Amino acid sequence: MAANLRQKDLLIVGFWSDWEYLNAIISSALESVQPLSVTVVDLSPADVLQQKAPELWQIAHAENVTFEHVQESGADALDELRRAFSANYLRQVLAAGRVIFEQTTGIVCDAAWLDMAKFDSETLYGWRRDAEGVSTAEPATRIRPGNSEALGFFHLLLRRAGATQRADGYDLNGRVIRVINGAEAVLSSLRAKFVEPPVAMTADIVVAAGATDLGVPSNVVRSGRPGDLVRPETGGRWLDLPSARAELNI
Repeated sequence: MAANLRQKDLLIVGFWSDWEYLNAIISSALESVQPLSVTVVDLSPADVLQQKAPELWQIAHAENVTFEHVQESGADALDELRRAFSANYLRQVLAAGRVIFEQTTGIVCDAAWLDMAKFDSETLYGWRRDAEGVSTAEPATRIRPGNSEALGFFHLLLRRAGATQRADGYDLNGRVIRVINGAEAVLSSLRAKFVEPPVAMTADIVVAAGATDLGVPSNVVRSGRPGDLVRPETGGRWLDLPSARAELNI
């Protein structure tokens, strides 16, 4: 830890514990890191923080260390951080499709199309999973988007057509459309990975931008039904990008 944190800016959320032994362990680990700055997010007043963990307080107030105490809830701060990270990730996805959108349509991209609606952190995380091409059964793992040109392009096509953002995708002319990153995937194989819990929202159309449709089913066995507990199946009509453009006339 000391090697990785040396001369870094430290953001500490919920840092000052009531457990003395835990404070002692962390103090020992941070003893020689010489941080450039320390920002502590904690509801407790400064005198309480100093009393609980005097060694940590001393490290945070060492010479040449910039200290800031943000007296807010750590849980709220982390939720805001998650929301901001997901929103920024999704803006990068949209920006990745801007050039090809303008070249293909001959229309200058409206700046408003490159931003996300003010969703909560869980909703934005769901959008980020779709942007990575993973179902609700898997976590989002990417720090920054990859292979997102076709994905961003299709998002911009929908926005130009007047589609409105909603928690589970878009609403366009009364149909719910979910957009998933299908880069380097076969459509049928990707669909098989998206057998999600019955509580997951079901879109009318699922667009796997960048996926290849070979026209073969993902399973030769009789398919199930969306929401079924015994033999679940993915919901909605799954399309690749060209088919989706033809279907939606965008």
